[in-house]
Amino acid sequence: MTVLRSESRPGAYHDSIVLMQLQAALADLPGILDAGAVMATPDNLSIVEANGLLPPDVGEAVGPSDLLVVVKAESEQAATEALARIDALLARGGGDAGSDYVPRTLESAHALLPGARWPLVSVPGRFA
Repeated sequence: MTVLRSESRPGAYHDSIVLMQLQAALADLPGILDAGAVMATPDNLSIVEANGLLPPDVGEAVGPSDLLVVVKAESEQAATEALARIDALLARGGGDAGSDYVPRTLESAHALLPGARWPLVSVPGRFA
């Protein structure tokens, strides 16, 4: 028997790269069969639903500014343990980034990666 559990975080924006890393890190945990981590836009909810990961009561309880994390697990305990690790995984940028240092300015990022030539700035769509 599988267990499908979710957690939503109202107004908790994370860019798609971090969410893909979070999803992969959750899926790698013991007892987790599948996972999803998305901003709860209508399109993203449709994708989660098409993959069989949308619990019936969740769709109307979240909005496009909310983070939705879903796990399909082998047991209730595995699901609970996976969802309890969300904050720790997000603090690492979603997964194993290898370094805890996150540059706060372009200058400090350039000092860290002097060969880099393209910055990536990610913000929620409403601020783009």
